[in-house]
Amino acid sequence: MSGKFNHVAIAKDSPILSADQTDLIDYSKVPQVKNYKQLLEIFAAIRDSRFLVESAYPNFPRRISWLFPGDFCYARTAMAGIYADEQHLVRPDTIFVFGSLNVKTRFSPSGSVSWWYHVSSILGVNDHYFVLDPAINSTAPLPVNQWLKAMNDKCLLARVCSPYTYSPGSGSSCSNATPDDDKPAYNDIQTALSIEIDNVTTLGYVWTDILGNNPPWKPVF
Repeated sequence: MSGKFNHVAIAKDSPILSADQTDLIDYSKVPQVKNYKQLLEIFAAIRDSRFLVESAYPNFPRRISWLFPGDFCYARTAMAGIYADEQHLVRPDTIFVFGSLNVKTRFSPSGSVSWWYHVSSILGVNDHYFVLDPAINSTAPLPVNQWLKAMNDKCLLARVCSPYTYSPGSGSSCSNATPDDDKPAYNDIQTALSIEIDNVTTLGYVWTDILGNNPPWKPVF
């Protein structure tokens, strides 16, 4: 099979080129967990665990940058999956959504953030599907329809992809991504963690408090 043919096949399988109307999303390959309690355990692990180290503050372990929702959704999603793998949890698939997206959030100086696309983590429970996205809802996983509704665009396109699919573009594959494909997250999350400090400081928080032992959410359990 020629390299040119492979490139074309992957391009057609990229999130942006293979996305469809949201009522046509194919959930058939989404990993299933045994019950809602297990779903919550995975959600709590990826939301709360301080397993990251920012190079500027090596003695201050960090959570994934949920409190900078304006950008780096791809890095957040990949690091959530990487951590799930490390902890021998069920690793979610990724779900990409495209549109004129806008989400209200108190963690933006303007009170909202806008995106042309967004990606997060998805798991199933008894063939019901939930998105684990603390940047949009930090209290619990959201049913897919509620997650989509939170982005305030009725003309959405979406695609469920491999756990390792990192970017939406034509060089990315939904079906054939490998663990090497999300390796850029290790560098990208460093930038996100640094900007997250600036973001919460601009909003009036003491960053060592809110990014440390006092996050703005209650324990799941």
